[in-house]
Amino acid sequence: MDETPSRRISFPESVLLRPKMYTIGGTFEEVMAFLEGFYSGLAKADPHNLSVVEWGIFKTEWLRRKLYNEYGLELSGSPVFDQIKNHWNDDEILKKKTKEWLTEFIESGFVKKSLQDSLHSFPDNSRSKMYFEELLRELRELDDLGHPTSL
Repeated sequence: MDETPSRRISFPESVLLRPKMYTIGGTFEEVMAFLEGFYSGLAKADPHNLSVVEWGIFKTEWLRRKLYNEYGLELSGSPVFDQIKNHWNDDEILKKKTKEWLTEFIESGFVKKSLQDSLHSFPDNSRSKMYFEELLRELRELDDLGHPTSL
């Protein structure tokens, strides 16, 4: 059965669907190291890149909340994916679950809600508020194109 979503597939989803295309052994640790390295490098080049912001929200906000609510798993500090690996410790299950979580995150619209909620905490005309407004504009444009995310 094809697990590809009906929408445009995100980069991290594609890596999780075909991990050996992007890493030597395709293990969970290699895949997460690859994705962390990719988004870290992208952040160095453009820290305000929407994909960087979305990846950060996924792993630091949404995933922590999801794992606590569903499994009672409290993730503290980082790296988040090492802690998840220690909890499940089954490579194939970890890749499958992470892809499912990522798909759910993308389809939930959580990034837009998170950015909108944060927007109200900044003073008018502040650089942070303008930055968040620009990210929300980018998300709306992507949404208009049928892409719920820039990941």
